[in-house]
Amino acid sequence: MAILRCWPPLSGLALAASLVLAATAGADGRRVLLELYTSQGCYSCPPAEELLAERYLGRDDVLALEMHVDYWDDLVYRGSLWRDPYSDPAFTMRQRRYAMDVFTPQMIIQGAYSASGTSRRNIDRAIARAQAVPPPDVTVSLRARPEGGWTVHAGDDRTERRAALEVLSVVYLRAAVTSIDGGENKDKTLRNHNIVIDLDAQGLLDGDEMWFALPVPPPGHGCAVIVQQAGQGPVLGAWTCPPGTG
Repeated sequence: MAILRCWPPLSGLALAASLVLAATAGADGRRVLLELYTSQGCYSCPPAEELLAERYLGRDDVLALEMHVDYWDDLVYRGSLWRDPYSDPAFTMRQRRYAMDVFTPQMIIQGAYSASGTSRRNIDRAIARAQAVPPPDVTVSLRARPEGGWTVHAGDDRTERRAALEVLSVVYLRAAVTSIDGGENKDKTLRNHNIVIDLDAQGLLDGDEMWFALPVPPPGHGCAVIVQQAGQGPVLGAWTCPPGTG
């Protein structure tokens, strides 16, 4: 597979403006979703991972996640390769399904905009665009369960349902340090944050509401709920699990 190394300018999905759904940070905990498509085998990726950690990790209006793709895993560089332990073909498929240019490091913002993972200016501009659009009447709430974990309630109060919505749950590893002994980053020590290890579709929100159980993540992990237009369209928002858990 050819790996693109030229970073395109900020671009959006080929959707009508009326279908670009975005979210603002609000009292309900809704956040703008940032998906960094990256790989430990990619020489250009560590600066993007550092930018994610330094600029976006601590913000309460965005949820920044690392999605590790697998198309770098078989690349032999100067006689060696590195298989990213966090890579998953499902994340590669998710990146491709956005129907944008595929490259690493790529930041996809709110499922609607693409920018180089190292372009702070373009990422910030895309976040601002997402936050400028009034959020639709879709809410997510997490309620503690006596046996542990949460019951998730997703409600859809849209007056016009032009498309069904998909509800996803995500579990991510908050931080990891890896010594690399092969590939383009050989002999480096990489620090990754909010690494997605599990992304599950919980079903379609094509009525008024849905409920499902979400367990407490393992120690050192976090979890969140994402609402996205079905067919992997624009994201309406991301809601993180209550603080102090995982």
